[in-house]
Amino acid sequence: MRLPKRSIPKWLVLLVLLAEVGLLGVAVVSHKMEGGSYDGVTLCYPFRGPVQMFDSTLSDSAAMLTRTHEAVHARQCREMGAVANFFTRVTTKGRLRLESQAYCAQAMQEVSWGAKPSAVFDRIVEELAEVAIGRSYGKVDAAGIREIMTRECPGLSAPGSPPA
Repeated sequence: MRLPKRSIPKWLVLLVLLAEVGLLGVAVVSHKMEGGSYDGVTLCYPFRGPVQMFDSTLSDSAAMLTRTHEAVHARQCREMGAVANFFTRVTTKGRLRLESQAYCAQAMQEVSWGAKPSAVFDRIVEELAEVAIGRSYGKVDAAGIREIMTRECPGLSAPGSPPA
């Protein structure tokens, strides 16, 4: 006697694959955390929401800036949901928009400590060029990065400041 063949629902297969990718992401990020290339990271999972990891070797001030930055990513994850967050990050302009919001919160903290706003703005534009461009599809030049950062963080750069 043959048993009836049971098919696995496609949504379950997709869910398992997403979980596998998520676990792989955690493993890769965890490997790069302590003294590595990441100060902090926020992963955005369906149903679970944001999961954050931080480099425990950071100084108190660097840890505070990192937590401020990553808190914005956690909020974005909760507000957008994992799927929209993922697809926004796939494009360079989308990634830049989300990253510039997080950098803006970080910049405001730095300015409250006495940093010069235009200097912080210029440093962040340089960081965004390095961080966002290589991790997404599409191209944005330095002027485009400055435009996105100015729109997402009005008042940080000095009015009429020349591009770097």
